[in-house]
Amino acid sequence: MNTLSMLRRWVFTLLALVPLCLAQSASAATADAFVDINPISGLWWNPNESGWGVSVVQEFDVAFVTMFVYDASGNPIWYVASNCVTTGMGCSGTLYRTAGGQSPTVPWVGPITAIAVGSVTLSFSDLDTGTLSYTINGVSASKPIVRQIWRDGPPPPTIVPYRWRGDPPPPTIVPYGRSGDR
Repeated sequence: MNTLSMLRRWVFTLLALVPLCLAQSASAATADAFVDINPISGLWWNPNESGWGVSVVQEFDVAFVTMFVYDASGNPIWYVASNCVTTGMGCSGTLYRTAGGQSPTVPWVGPITAIAVGSVTLSFSDLDTGTLSYTINGVSASKPIVRQIWRDGPPPPTIVPYRWRGDPPPPTIVPYGRSGDR
């Protein structure tokens, strides 16, 4: 990495922290804040249907979606959308059923297969509530989902959740309430 690239990265890092500092000082009496450039990333589920869920990993304008569910016989099955293109607060993409692979305790024999079976759309009304709509083998359904929260409260002040590749997009400020709820 040349000197100009390193300098550019430092400048973007410092510029990204300015809104964080301003938001925290402006809201110190009522809320904390952090910078989030991947607002739909996380684990999502329907608390009324415990046992299945959706993992979303967003990187800028694309998300990788994994649905870990069960088939009609109760056997675990995974579906993925490896190119779920984001628009606003959501994404849409082709849904694939994956098969193959094995336990991580034995040598790899491969191969993995991915067969297109339909489509998926995630749409979010806010940072913690959304709808999962999908079509699998011609059967369409829609389910409400919520973010699965593992830790109550804001992240530690030393953590800025960035993963940059090139120039970062402008940060989004996500306020936390007094109880830590978003």
